[in-house]
Amino acid sequence: MADAQSQPNSPGANPEELVEVEVAGRIYTDWETVWIQHRWGEGVPMFRLTTAERDPMEELWSRLQIAPGDLVKIKLGGEIAITGVVTVRQTAYDANSHGVAIQGVGIQWFAFRGSIIHPTQNFKGGFVSIAQQVLAPFDSKPRVIGEIDPTPFNKDRGINSNTGETVWQFLSRLAPDRKVVLGADVFGNILLIGPHWNDAIGPSQGIDRLEEGVNILSCQALIDVTKVYSKYMTRGQTGRSDEGSPADAAQQESQPIDSNTLKIYSPLMTPIEHPVWTKREVDLRNQYEATWHEGTIIEATILVQGFFTRYGKLWEAGQDVVIQSPMAMLPNELLALRSVTFTQDRSSGSRTTLDCVAPWYLQDYSVPPPGAGRAGLPAPPVQETRPVNPTPPTPATPAPPPAPAVASVPAPEE
Repeated sequence: MADAQSQPNSPGANPEELVEVEVAGRIYTDWETVWIQHRWGEGVPMFRLTTAERDPMEELWSRLQIAPGDLVKIKLGGEIAITGVVTVRQTAYDANSHGVAIQGVGIQWFAFRGSIIHPTQNFKGGFVSIAQQVLAPFDSKPRVIGEIDPTPFNKDRGINSNTGETVWQFLSRLAPDRKVVLGADVFGNILLIGPHWNDAIGPSQGIDRLEEGVNILSCQALIDVTKVYSKYMTRGQTGRSDEGSPADAAQQESQPIDSNTLKIYSPLMTPIEHPVWTKREVDLRNQYEATWHEGTIIEATILVQGFFTRYGKLWEAGQDVVIQSPMAMLPNELLALRSVTFTQDRSSGSRTTLDCVAPWYLQDYSVPPPGAGRAGLPAPPVQETRPVNPTPPTPATPAPPPAPAVASVPAPEE
């Protein structure tokens, strides 16, 4: 049974939104401030927590036995929000006040920063196979979302990692050539995100609906075309072969993709940094460039109350939401959650900040809701069709069964 280390529950927290931090069998719930961020497209979730200042310093030291290097599991309202490690502990005090701050990251951090140590530094196969090979020595494992093209890199020759290159640097270098976005989940896995379709509640619905004047506390929306081009093209080179002429060997060019946004000619040509062997590889890289650039056209940061959707689900990065905000030129748009930030403190209670982007920025090609206004958001530059018999995504690492409920220890009476 876990040992509960708590005074009265976190100020401003609803009982359903209690923040529990489990370290070495102990559960801590007495936090003055909480900040937890889960991000798709980035390698590591992050968290920051501070304690209350009502204990004498010697009691606070003895009660809060959390040190850098400790593995933690953080739950919000009973649901896992981060599986991570403490990286920084800061203590501050004077004659009148004292406190402890804890900072940390998801356990993906170990692989994110770890160098690839391999006898040949050569890896063969498709993207998923190579990711499995380089992540094999680490605790974090790859989890596939959607469909990822299995084309091997450089035929039978494979591809080399650079000396000293980290896992994240190596995979980030290869991912654009297979139209893959890298990310992280709450269980400690590294996500390999290919084209996919989110049906959390149903097609075109997302996990919730954010409505102006209803459940949106604040909204900042940016529509920006500075990274968008009128046409996208990619070129790559491959070695000569008996079957191909020197001209064919010297250059492979993708099928051009026209922008749905800009009307005046302003093209982008992307060179592939390493040899390719098929036109399919060049087309995949071009699709990645087009979806990334077109996906940056809109960013909306929305603040809501609480940690959960109206359907009782913890907000989750990578999922879709429908936004109805005419003032932001988003009358009925389906956007994807690039990051989710949970906060809790005395003055505001529990809140969640949702960073929303065009779905295809995260390789999400879900159907927009009926009657979508699309005033600020163009159609995706590359249309993906759902496979007739889609391969189900690799399931997330299941969380261990929760520990039996433990009553919080009340503060001693004065």
